[in-house]
Amino acid sequence: MRFIVICRYIFALTMVASHVANAAEPLAYEDINGQMHTLKEYKGKWVVLNYWASWCEPCRMEIPDLIKFQTNYATEGALAVVGINVERKPREQIRASAEKYGINYTVLIGKMEGPNDALVEIKGLPTTAILAPDGEVLHIIRGKVSYEYLTDVLERLKTHFAKGQLETSSAQ
Repeated sequence: MRFIVICRYIFALTMVASHVANAAEPLAYEDINGQMHTLKEYKGKWVVLNYWASWCEPCRMEIPDLIKFQTNYATEGALAVVGINVERKPREQIRASAEKYGINYTVLIGKMEGPNDALVEIKGLPTTAILAPDGEVLHIIRGKVSYEYLTDVLERLKTHFAKGQLETSSAQ
């Protein structure tokens, strides 16, 4: 079993695009219901942007924490959790995965090639970025996230953002 997990992780590292999107072009994705979304619609909100796949065990393990985070913070109206699934599967299969795991946040369907695939460099899955209300990527988390870690990082970023003392950071 461990060999399979390692093989899947290696696959993720080799198959997931490792590039940054052109900032001049808005990122546009369909959600699991076929509706188009751009990150511009989240302007004015903090965004937790999570790149994931259903075959990725750490991705599946962090879903309950992302659900809890969405439940506890989205009620404020100033935050959104957005998942971007990067599998090459039909929308119906991705929607079935989202339903199976009880995902309560927006799930978009990403692609693995082309200039508009990722707002942040994807070195493996899961990858999570925290965006400020102005759309700037402030923090990148590579690997599984927890509710506690997201809460801590978001509170620190909000404090520094309000004071104008922010530098972009990354957790590897």
